[in-house]
Amino acid sequence: QNKALIDTRGVRKLGSKIPKHMPYFSVEFGLQGGFAHVIENERKFPKSFGFDILAGILGVQANIVARERNTIDHERKLSQGFQATFAPFDWTKALQ
Repeated sequence: QNKALIDTRGVRKLGSKIPKHMPYFSVEFGLQGGFAHVIENERKFPKSFGFDILAGILGVQANIVARERNTIDHERKLSQGFQATFAPFDWTKALQ
């Protein structure tokens, strides 16, 4: 399986770096670009990969993926808590 990261810093079209019709996972760090990884075998690629990356960046446990689904109100409260935790890292506020 392909372990290589694709550097997307300075790349205007991500599609120029990713093989056509291949699934990929991409992480961008603000407006400077980031990294992408081509997913060669979707069955072997962990579904929690994005959560794990984000949890690592935020320095929190990634157990959010393992929890049971709850009511919409409970999910809203969890979402609001996440938004408050994520606020210091939200680079999109600089665009406003």
